[in-house]
Amino acid sequence: MKILACCLGLLAWASPGGAAADPEHAAGVGQAAPQAGDFGLAPDGKRGFGSDIQPKELARLLRSDDPQDKAFLSELAQLAMTTRIVLADVQKHYEARGYFKLLSASAGDDVLALHREYERLRKHPGEVLAVGDQGARTLAALLVDTKFNVRREFVSRARLAVDDLERARALLSGTQTGHFELSLAELEHVVARADFAAAELRTVRSDLLALAPQPGDRSPEADELAAAKHLGEVARGAREPARTEQLAAALAPRDELESKMRKLLFSSDAEPRLAALRDWRDRTLATAAAARARVLELLPDTPEGERAPADIARLKKTERLGQAFALAVEGTGHDPLDAELAWAAGHARHFSWPGLESVSYFDRFLALSGVRTSDANPASGRKLTPREQEAFTAVVSFRR
Repeated sequence: MKILACCLGLLAWASPGGAAADPEHAAGVGQAAPQAGDFGLAPDGKRGFGSDIQPKELARLLRSDDPQDKAFLSELAQLAMTTRIVLADVQKHYEARGYFKLLSASAGDDVLALHREYERLRKHPGEVLAVGDQGARTLAALLVDTKFNVRREFVSRARLAVDDLERARALLSGTQTGHFELSLAELEHVVARADFAAAELRTVRSDLLALAPQPGDRSPEADELAAAKHLGEVARGAREPARTEQLAAALAPRDELESKMRKLLFSSDAEPRLAALRDWRDRTLATAAAARARVLELLPDTPEGERAPADIARLKKTERLGQAFALAVEGTGHDPLDAELAWAAGHARHFSWPGLESVSYFDRFLALSGVRTSDANPASGRKLTPREQEAFTAVVSFRR
C-alpha cells in the first residue's frame, strides 16, 4: 500500500494542473484550441504538420518567422529533449538497482533490450528463478518491482516515440539544406510519424513523471526484498507444474497492485485514439526490419553478407549490390526513418554508379544519424562511425 500511496501523491504532483506541470502544458493555458483550417493537427488534437502538408508548405513552415510556427517547432524540440532527460534518469535508476545484470555483458545498458528480455523470461520464470544465481535474483527483483512493471510500457513507448520525432525533424530539415528530397508518399509518412510521436509523448509524459524514480527508490523496500526472496524459495522448492502455480499465487498481490496503479494513470483516456496509429507504426517497423535483414545479407561486405546463405553467396557481386539497392530503396519507402536502409541504398549504389543518387541516400542517412555535413563539428563531438565516415566523405566530396 505504501507504493500505491506514493504513486497517488506523484500523480497529483505530475498532473497537468499540478505544481510540476511542464512548459508544454503551461503554454496551452488560455490559448484557443487550434483550428484545422489554420494548420494541421496531430492525433491528440494539438497542432501538428498534418497529413495534407505539401513540400512548399513544409519549406515555408521550417523557414517561417511567424511566432506560432516558431513556437510549434520549438515545442517539438523541447518535447524530445525533456523526454530524453526523463529516460536518462530511468536508465540511471536501473543501473543503481543492478537490473542490467539480467542481460549479457555484450548487451550493455540498453533499456529496451532489458524490457524485451524481461518480457521473455517473465512468461515462464520458474526455470531461471530455480537456478538461484545473479540472473535469478535480478529477475526476482524485477518481478516484484511494481513501478518497474507499470513503468516499462511507458518507457518503451516514449523511447520509440522520441526516436521517431527526432529522426523525422532531422529528415524534414534535411530536405531544405541537403542533397535529398522526399516523395509525396514519403513526406506523408514522415509527418504522420512525427505527429503521432509528438501526441504519444504528450500523452505519456505525465505518467512518466508520476512513475519517475525518486531518491528513496534507489534501494528496494523491505516488502520487495521479502517478496523476491520468497519467489526464489518457491522456485527452488517445487517442481512443475506445481512451481508455476505457486509462483502465480505468490505474484498475485503484486499483479493486483500493478492493476490498481495503472488505473490511476492519465494516458488510458487517450489510448483508443493512439492504439491504431501505434499498430500502423509497428507494422511499418516490422516490414522495414524484414527488408533490412535481407539487404544486409545481399551486401557482400557486411557481417551478415559474409555469412549469407548459399542462394545469395553464389551471386556475382554486381548482382548482389543491384538487388540490395533495389530492396533498400523499397524498404525506405516502407520506413523513410530507417537510417540503416538509407545507408545500404547509398553504399550499394555508390559502388556501381557514384553520383547524386548514391549521395542523396548517404545524405539522408547522415541526417537520420544526427550528422550535419555543413557544421565544423558534424557529429556534436562524437567520433563518426565507419559508415558515417563513408557517407560523410561521399557527400562532402560531391559538394566540391
